[in-house]
Amino acid sequence: ALGNMSCNHDSNRTAIANHGGIEQILMAMRAHGLDPSVQHHACGVLWNLTVNNDKNKALIGQQGGIELILMAMKSFPQDSHVQHEGCGSLCNLSCNHDGNHALIHQWQGVSLVLLAMLNHARDVNVQHQACSLLRNLTSRTLNCTAIARQGGIELVLMAMKTHSKDANVQ
Repeated sequence: ALGNMSCNHDSNRTAIANHGGIEQILMAMRAHGLDPSVQHHACGVLWNLTVNNDKNKALIGQQGGIELILMAMKSFPQDSHVQHEGCGSLCNLSCNHDGNHALIHQWQGVSLVLLAMLNHARDVNVQHQACSLLRNLTSRTLNCTAIARQGGIELVLMAMKTHSKDANVQ
């Protein structure tokens, strides 16, 4: 319900955060860490809450949301829904937010995103969000080095070749 209410509604994104929604979502992720459905829906809500909302980006990062998203991705590497929603939420969280870049780097986010690309090479949605996230992360030299060192260049080129008809991956 929170995912739908926060989709394309700026005022709802603010209201959800003001009423403790971020804390509740993160608590659900902690309490149901073994449930991929909870994890992918929670990542999706966090993704929606960060659209054009720098305050929510900061709150999610400060309250451990980045770590929880990455834990979900690590726990369910073969679940394309978790990987897609995880990459999408991290993409928004990293957009113009240096503090969240540092957290993603600290929690080995580059490795997990590249693993998602490798495991879901044929899934255009995972590839699109992973490439968008990598684009955001490369605004910091530290991440550029980590991405290149871990095979990110090859994975991005592979995504472009595999999904050459999809402009979102190009």
